[in-house]
Amino acid sequence: MENETPASAPVPKMVPIWLIIGITILVYGVAIAVTGIVRWNHPAPGVAMTRLHADFWWGLFMTALGLFYVIRFWPKPGR
Repeated sequence: MENETPASAPVPKMVPIWLIIGITILVYGVAIAVTGIVRWNHPAPGVAMTRLHADFWWGLFMTALGLFYVIRFWPKPGR
């Protein structure tokens, strides 16, 4: 009898792990892309293929992937 919950008690909702992963990828992607923008005109000396700006492009890719996961796994109202 002690384990019973009243009918008016709200049911806790779980947050999908993929939402948390998406937010993490999104934050890292934005940070890497901003670093790439800052280093666009001032590349580090001695880095091979620095003209490709891999940090900027990789940051954009991670940002897009993170946004996809956040939008896809954002909790819907009523579920």
